[in-house]
Amino acid sequence: MTTVLAICSLIIAFGALWFTSEVVRRLDNRAHAAMMPHLQKALAAIGRADRAIEGLAKRVQDLDAQVQKLQRASMPAEKPLAQIEREAATIAAALRESQRFTPAEYLDKLMKAERERAA
Repeated sequence: MTTVLAICSLIIAFGALWFTSEVVRRLDNRAHAAMMPHLQKALAAIGRADRAIEGLAKRVQDLDAQVQKLQRASMPAEKPLAQIEREAATIAAALRESQRFTPAEYLDKLMKAERERAA
């Protein structure tokens, strides 16, 4: 009789563990869905910053290739070279500025703007 009760208790215990894990999984999915509106704005901002950085980095590489091509050709035309160097410096400055992007600062600005709209 004791063995039968022990087996029944074990089955009930495993059933309780399974039930608890299902409840926790469902609650976790609801909490994740509730957080998504806040994450979507931050992820969108990070995505835009990443795309801008990638575009600027590609432009820097293209301009660097042009500068090297002009230097190798030893063309006497210094104006195109100077113009390309100015463009490269401008793009490099924009790239450095965009790399200073931090999501925390963006979220602080976003939350402050939302509070101002609510007030």
